[in-house]
Amino acid sequence: MPRGLCDCARNDRQWLELIQAGVVWPMADGRVLRGERELRGYRDREGYRFIGIRLRGRRLAISLGRLVWMACHGVVVPVGHDIHHVDGDIANNVVWNLEPRLPSEHRCNSTSFGALDF
Repeated sequence: MPRGLCDCARNDRQWLELIQAGVVWPMADGRVLRGERELRGYRDREGYRFIGIRLRGRRLAISLGRLVWMACHGVVVPVGHDIHHVDGDIANNVVWNLEPRLPSEHRCNSTSFGALDF
């Protein structure tokens, strides 16, 4: 397995363990709580929202969509998959709007999405 995929899978497992231990609480509406506090996170250059925490002196970060999907499904995202926003709105991290896709499927849908008319 390429190094990047291995690192991503390890990161997903660590976050899933934090969810299962009750350290972080991703909500179906896209919010994430740690205790009583809502984690705000940050946005990357493309506008995707990320959540980060310090764990045993190490920074651990994950995309919000990925975290919400894993919390609601109880499993890690399949290796090699990205989380796709079904409605094309990367700020909409509610669970029904998220689904795992292979990068080739994800890019294909993302580039053609603008042509759809709602």
